[in-house]
Amino acid sequence: MTEGAQKTIQTQWELNIRKVLEEIPASLSGTEAFHDYLKGVPLASSPSQRDQWGQWYESQLSLTERRMKGQHFTPDALCDLMLALTVENGSELILEPGCGTGAFLLRAYEQLGMLPPKEPSHRQRLSQLWGIELDLKAGFLSACQLISQQGQTSEKRVLPHIRLGDFLSVDVHSVPNFDVIIGNPPYIRQEHLKQQERFSFELATKQVRQDYTNYLNRYPEQEKLFRGHSDLYLWFFLKATCLLKAGGRLAFVTSNAWLTSSYGNAFRQFLTHHFELKALIESDQECWFPNAAINPVITVLRRRSEKNKDQPGRLIRLRQPLAQLLPTVSKQKTNQAKVEYWRACQSLGKLLLEGLPLNGVSNETMIMPPTLPETESSMKSIQESPWQSWMFQLKTLNQTRFLFEPHPTLSTKRENSRWLSLEDFGRVRYPLKTGINRFFYVNSETIRHFGIESEFLFPVLKSTKEITHLSQNSTGFSTLLFSCSLSLAELKKRKKYGALSYIQWGSKQQSGVRQKRQQPVYWPDIPSVQGRPFWYQCQPLTPAHLLCPRFFDRRFFFTQPLDELSEDQTFYGVTLHQKNPTFQDTDWLAARLNSTLSYFLVEHLGRGNLGDGVLQYARQDMARLPVLNPNLYSSKEKQSILDVYAVMKQRPIEQIEKEVLNADRRELDQQLLKPFTQAGKTTVDEIRERLVSLLLEQVQHRTER
Repeated sequence: MTEGAQKTIQTQWELNIRKVLEEIPASLSGTEAFHDYLKGVPLASSPSQRDQWGQWYESQLSLTERRMKGQHFTPDALCDLMLALTVENGSELILEPGCGTGAFLLRAYEQLGMLPPKEPSHRQRLSQLWGIELDLKAGFLSACQLISQQGQTSEKRVLPHIRLGDFLSVDVHSVPNFDVIIGNPPYIRQEHLKQQERFSFELATKQVRQDYTNYLNRYPEQEKLFRGHSDLYLWFFLKATCLLKAGGRLAFVTSNAWLTSSYGNAFRQFLTHHFELKALIESDQECWFPNAAINPVITVLRRRSEKNKDQPGRLIRLRQPLAQLLPTVSKQKTNQAKVEYWRACQSLGKLLLEGLPLNGVSNETMIMPPTLPETESSMKSIQESPWQSWMFQLKTLNQTRFLFEPHPTLSTKRENSRWLSLEDFGRVRYPLKTGINRFFYVNSETIRHFGIESEFLFPVLKSTKEITHLSQNSTGFSTLLFSCSLSLAELKKRKKYGALSYIQWGSKQQSGVRQKRQQPVYWPDIPSVQGRPFWYQCQPLTPAHLLCPRFFDRRFFFTQPLDELSEDQTFYGVTLHQKNPTFQDTDWLAARLNSTLSYFLVEHLGRGNLGDGVLQYARQDMARLPVLNPNLYSSKEKQSILDVYAVMKQRPIEQIEKEVLNADRRELDQQLLKPFTQAGKTTVDEIRERLVSLLLEQVQHRTER
């Protein structure tokens, strides 16, 4: 067939799909009416065409539409891996919530036909597969693709169990309990929903909450799980739990934000009550959803039952793309080739869950306890989140547990433990908020153009790239803060014509249209600058003692400002408390924060869910960052540490791979790690080598994936 003929067939095929979708009545709703409509829909006869319906529909959605709906469609290889981890014998009843065009259902349909002991009929396979979808067209295509697997036959058309509607609103008594629930829930935060969507969402979540009445009566502290700001996919976990049989398996691929975020605390506790964690899986080598600004993780769970005892789960890091880990698919696509493929997939799933050696995979043992003994974690940030401490232990592979055991010579009181939090030493404040960055932040070109006088200009720190040393002045900063506390009349009287002309220019500028602002607004009328003596007055912050980055890439630092400057949204300022003279020593605090041990904690306790390899800290996370207790060190030891730190402050900060090689850093680390040596067991150099190795491994994983 010529290329032109193929293009003509493809064009006609797309026109046919468009025609079928356009003919769907907009008023079609309800499962019964949906199924009645499906009985008369003409379907494609060619297998190559019918399997492309879903792919074609997905390609028609713009990136903006996908992000608004939180829809990021699942590649076949990922579906196959997750099915291999959950479907054990081929007799399971399987549900895909939010099934879209049926990615998991279509792959499960093929899988069920290839597992022993014998190939089930088309009717039998469809009876085992259930899907629920809110999007009418996507649900329609999901159903059509499953129906079409029957091929050309004179038999009566068998309809699949595809329901139209919101998964969260499903009556738990209207559907069976499932052996396997699997899927890729939408990636969207509830506060980003449109007004009508939010109304529907609130109704649906009320239904979910009712499903947990008994649970909340038993655990009233879990009430916070059902309110506040969280990702929509968390509600999918909650609803799915109600529909899963005891001993059933659940596998979702989602953002990894729930592992460390504050809103995930209650959710992590919920999972410990209801599930054994079988596996957490992430990839070093590929991003499964390139258009989603997230770091995805596969979570595999087994519903608790009286018969099952907790077994260690697996923390799995894929160091090869899925295409290389999964068995090669035969081009012949014969039944025998498919059988061999799915059997090989099942073997791969078994290897992963049992932790057996496998090339291209890092597979570590983990246990999911409801809580950790207090003696194993005295850090406030970890104590407040049992799962965060659990995740911390996973990442460190139990190699650093001794760092958080009680010190033998200190009392058990928290203030005398090895660790305190940063907020014990000072207030971690919110950064500067100007209200109109385009006006208040000025560069040299703007200053020259208007002739703005220097008395109205103040140094401001906007980028981590501007920090070069552990003690930093503002010389050479590219941005300054404009702020004026004089009236226009006073400016004119004092002949401050540069500032005057700049303010007059600014008063004529308008803001753009935003989600909550339907019309442009002149800058002086923007709500965020109201309540000030003058709209153009943005008071600089009082100088901080320390500046903490909000984002970490390959450079780690906590810097001391040498002159007065204000920090923008990429930093948090720390102003030290006055209550304790020991805590007022900025150099002493900065020396401990800038140790490799501190950087190790920063890496492991930060949020890595930005999707671009950058580690993020919310203000409350930074406030709870563990800091070495100064009481661990004598006055002589403190002075030795400060002497080394004074040398470090004089040289540029380097990327962490080079930074850890510096002799002054090695000496600083050796001094600070002395309280952690174990007599006759562990030396300072051994501890440091272990920390450096773990830190560099995690940084590489985060930045190069």
